[in-house]
Amino acid sequence: TNNTTAQYTKNGVADKHVAVDESGTVTQKDVTYTLQTAGGADPSNYQFRYGTTTVQHGEKIIGKGTINKKALTVTFANVKKQYDGKAEVRGIQTTDQAAPTFIGLVTGDGHDATKIKGVYGQRTGSTFTANANAGTKDVEYTGIADALGENANNYAVQNMATISHGGGTTVQALFGTGTIHKRNINAADVQFNLQNGI
Repeated sequence: TNNTTAQYTKNGVADKHVAVDESGTVTQKDVTYTLQTAGGADPSNYQFRYGTTTVQHGEKIIGKGTINKKALTVTFANVKKQYDGKAEVRGIQTTDQAAPTFIGLVTGDGHDATKIKGVYGQRTGSTFTANANAGTKDVEYTGIADALGENANNYAVQNMATISHGGGTTVQALFGTGTIHKRNINAADVQFNLQNGI
């Protein structure tokens, strides 16, 4: 019985990651086959033919294969905060924290949500402008690749957009929604001081 095994490898070591070139295009990687039989007569009585090559039981040959990126959807719960003069999702108020959900993440592939940064503002097409004023906002989230760490190249994050900021910089971003509520000024917070003897 043919009991040959195969695994994707890099430099001879098992490797689960998608291979990409300098441009980020998925490329082939090595597949190591260990040729062996199981059961029946002594396996030393047999040899494998691989093309024009003869391979003995237990020997390895190297082929090629491709691991394609897995689709990954990342969504964000709505955020809100009381006006604090800052456009950033700061995590200080309990409702003002980036809360991503990763749909399609392989079991065992972790992520670090603290690497994701959120900013309140307005998206217009492929541009985004931060805005700290009260109102309903678009919320731009960046740092998804940083959150995925070494597994970032293994996933094709859906709905990722290339967004321009002021000054000509661009980022890869996802979007959610949020609200900055007006801050209350209580009567006890207002003081009137008399001047010029009045």
